[in-house]
Amino acid sequence: KTSTLPPTSGSSGNTSGTSQTNGSSQVAGGKTNVNTASLADLDKLPGIGPAYAQRIIDKRPYKDYVELTSKSTVPKTTLESLKTLISF
Repeated sequence: KTSTLPPTSGSSGNTSGTSQTNGSSQVAGGKTNVNTASLADLDKLPGIGPAYAQRIIDKRPYKDYVELTSKSTVPKTTLESLKTLISF
């Protein structure tokens, strides 16, 4: 009497993908949110490598661009070029 059914593979209607939107909360409107982005996402920004990305993460949260420039220790010239690519 060991009639067990094999586990289902999870293909019971979960293929729409619409419930997966919260996985990319770091990007809104094409901009990267510096308060929620992963190191990998920050690293994709021009001029930001893994070291600068970690500096940004270490000093979170940021209210705005002014606070980012004062807290993050990333050069202001680098951050200037990101103004249109980031959000808070």
